[in-house]
Amino acid sequence: RYFDEVVGVDISDAMLAEAKRNCAGSPNISLIKSDDSLSRINGKFDLVHSYVVLQHIPINRGMQLTQKMLELVEDDGVAALHYSIQRTLSPLKAIVYGIKHHVPFGRQVMNLIQRCDWNLPVMQMNNYPLPEILRCFERNGFEDLIIVPEWHSVALTVWIFGKRSASS
Repeated sequence: RYFDEVVGVDISDAMLAEAKRNCAGSPNISLIKSDDSLSRINGKFDLVHSYVVLQHIPINRGMQLTQKMLELVEDDGVAALHYSIQRTLSPLKAIVYGIKHHVPFGRQVMNLIQRCDWNLPVMQMNNYPLPEILRCFERNGFEDLIIVPEWHSVALTVWIFGKRSASS
């Protein structure tokens, strides 16, 4: 409705299936299963957007994806990327998080204590270093960044909006 063409990209078959259901009847939308190098993505885009995704990806991998996404933005195009940068957990929640993520079989034991399926996987919540993100935007020719903080329960997150200069 608003754009000539929309391309949705995800590594997860389940997310792509959900997107397909949500986009039914929209002929200008294509969905692509991706890899970490975004090698199946062709061309450049006026807008590259990611929301509540990168926080669930290890930081080194997420920064590589950030670099790739920024490279896909057309001159005078916009990137709108969302990152978690800080979490504030109560001491008890911090202990539970540590057990689930760092103690052998801790995840399974904590799942049972919390009355969840014993093999429920943990959800990664990675906090990205804001200065490193900003340097990545700068290296890729983005100027006049807008940073909008958001609180999601115990997580401080930021939207970073940037326009790629035509001379980059």
